[in-house]
Amino acid sequence: MDDLHRAPGEGDRKQLRERINRAVASGQIGAVDGDIRLANVSSAQSLTELSLIARDLDQLEAARAQTVRAAAVAAPAPAQSEAAPFTPPPGQPAASRFVPLVILGVVVFLVLVGVAGLFVFSTSSNNEVGAEQPPFVVESASAGDPVPAGPGDPVTVVRFERTAAGITTFLRQYRDRFGTARATELTMYEDYAIVRVPVPGRDRDAGWIYRDGGWTEFGGVRATSPGTRVVDLTRLDVAALLRTMGRAKRSLDVEDATISHVSIDFRSAFDDVPNVRVYASNTFGESGYLATTLSGTLVRSYPYSR
Repeated sequence: MDDLHRAPGEGDRKQLRERINRAVASGQIGAVDGDIRLANVSSAQSLTELSLIARDLDQLEAARAQTVRAAAVAAPAPAQSEAAPFTPPPGQPAASRFVPLVILGVVVFLVLVGVAGLFVFSTSSNNEVGAEQPPFVVESASAGDPVPAGPGDPVTVVRFERTAAGITTFLRQYRDRFGTARATELTMYEDYAIVRVPVPGRDRDAGWIYRDGGWTEFGGVRATSPGTRVVDLTRLDVAALLRTMGRAKRSLDVEDATISHVSIDFRSAFDDVPNVRVYASNTFGESGYLATTLSGTLVRSYPYSR
């Protein structure tokens, strides 16, 4: 724990900068997000702050590795057109030379028709069996919880935003999607959120990203970090969070500050209760953060230090 509170060395900062630059170059995060993270790396006062900046990069890199492996497994065989052309024996009549090509064309056509039919059948089957259902049931929703939209119901795409309505809508959709209001970690950026959903009966959680009203797996299932406890998101005071965001922009000695992200988790090694951290930064590389309880009570303040 003491080591995590020590000031980071230039080697620590350089390593994280390289990871951020790779994430931007590969399209895993946007250029603006990357600039904010790089600024936070420069102003971080402890290894704990660096670990917070890098935490979802671990998930992004794991998700990218899974995508690369899946693409390698699914890589198509060389196209038929690349095969060596058929060469008939010397002296074979022109009509005889043409027959094998006709047979080959018929075979290829039948194979393509069969593959297309299999794809259509598989796609329709997946839609009928409920491809949009969660990969596992986390908890049973309590009585009175909103009922998710059923087949044929109109679907409204809701863009995530850090407003009272935006956060409240996200929390409701999270509960509808996973049947629980509990999470091991939630990080809210300007237009998307990353959440770790606890797996029942195991010290594991599953990563998901919420963007434009939709859910995408993000980092897969992994062991929950030691000392991490679940957070009941129904206890989050959204109005108090918005006040803390305004306070962070005013009180952290960060000129022209914007809120880069908000993180919520419960790490018993550092806090006695769940923790909400609001990070403010600017284009000059200055940053700081406020930490509060779920109800908005201030726990600690880390203003920008010159």
